[in-house]
Amino acid sequence: MRFRRRAAFATATLLAVMCLGGAPASRISGSWLSLPAIPPARADEAAAIRIIPGGYHASGKTAGGKAYEGDVEIEPLGHVKAVLWHLSTGDAYKGIGLEAGPVFGVAYGSDKPFGLVIYQVKGGQLDGRWTLAVMSGKGVGREILQGPAGLNGSYKITDGENPNGTGYTGRVEIKPTGKTYTLRWFTPQAAEIGTGILVDGVLVVAYGRDPGFGVVAYRQDGDHLHGQWAGALGQDLGSEDLTAKAP
Repeated sequence: MRFRRRAAFATATLLAVMCLGGAPASRISGSWLSLPAIPPARADEAAAIRIIPGGYHASGKTAGGKAYEGDVEIEPLGHVKAVLWHLSTGDAYKGIGLEAGPVFGVAYGSDKPFGLVIYQVKGGQLDGRWTLAVMSGKGVGREILQGPAGLNGSYKITDGENPNGTGYTGRVEIKPTGKTYTLRWFTPQAAEIGTGILVDGVLVVAYGRDPGFGVVAYRQDGDHLHGQWAGALGQDLGSEDLTAKAP
C-alpha cells in the first residue's frame, strides 16, 4: 500500500465529504480511538454479505466490558461504504468499509490519516483490496501476498497495484498479537502499521502511520450486523451489534 500510503498520506484531508468535526482519537477501553467490485463468494464459500444502506442502532461493549450505544449511518461512497458513528456519549467517528465474502470490514479514525485493506486468506496466499479514507471512495487498489500459512511471518507482495494502475513491490510482516494481528509494510522502507481481525477466512486490517485508527469486522444475520473491533495495536476485541432502523 504504497501509493496509497505514500503520496496519499502526504495529503491528509480526511473524508472531506464525511467530516464530523473534532472527535476524540479512540473508541476502545473508554477513549475511542479503478477496481471492479469485490466478486461474490464461490459456491463452497459462505454467502457474500450485502450491506443495506441506511440507519442502524448500535449496541456494543469495549474490550474491557464497558457498554455503549449510539446510531450508525452506512451509505455508498464511490467504491466503498461510508460509516458514521454518533454515540450516546456525544462522541462521533467516521469510517470506510468494503465487503469481502461474508464479511463487511471497516476502518475508522478521527484526525489521523488511515486506510483499510481486506484480505481473503487462502493458506499462505492473501488476496487483498485496499483504500484510503482520504480518497473518499474514488479508488481501490489490489495487493496479493505470498508467505507461510498461519498468518505469522514475512509475506512477499507478489502483486501490488495502486488505484491509478501503477505497481509496487515490498513485503508485509504479520504477527499474531492476542486476538488480533499486527501488520507492518515495507515498500521497501518501513511505511505503515496495521491491526487486523480474522473472521471466516477474511483478514480485515485498519492501518496508518500513526495510532489513531481502529478496525471492525461485521457478519450479517438478517437485518443485524454482528461485529468485533479493536483499536490500533489492540490485542483484545470489543463487540458491536447493529440493528437496521425501520424506514
